[in-house]
Amino acid sequence: NASWLWRSGVPFLVTHPELVCPHPKGGLVDTGSMMKMFAAASGAEPIVLGKPSHAMSDTALRRLELAPDRCGIVGDRLHTDMEMGHKAGMFTVLVLSGETKEDDVDRAEREPDLVLQDVGELASLIEKAHDFS
Repeated sequence: NASWLWRSGVPFLVTHPELVCPHPKGGLVDTGSMMKMFAAASGAEPIVLGKPSHAMSDTALRRLELAPDRCGIVGDRLHTDMEMGHKAGMFTVLVLSGETKEDDVDRAEREPDLVLQDVGELASLIEKAHDFS
């Protein structure tokens, strides 16, 4: 049983804290829901290695040998994708085709640098900026 291991000091590692994964038929249970259940049952404190943790952005920037101010993050969640980008000092692009809706952005503690309807809109902006036609 994993809870025995966590109680004995084995690290409780998780990839991300999202509770649900967006799906056309409704949200699917995601890692964060299971993380909370296991934490409640075991008393173990999870360590999040993915978004919004610095571990993920620092590793990517180091491997790519890039400065954060030369990078951007594109995502659909304020509390993971955008939060990680803000913490790392990256340009943040929120797409509204996933979990986050426009009224969520209005209530956000810190707004993304750019808000788009979807990644197709981002692709169009990049094409226009670089005249790929």
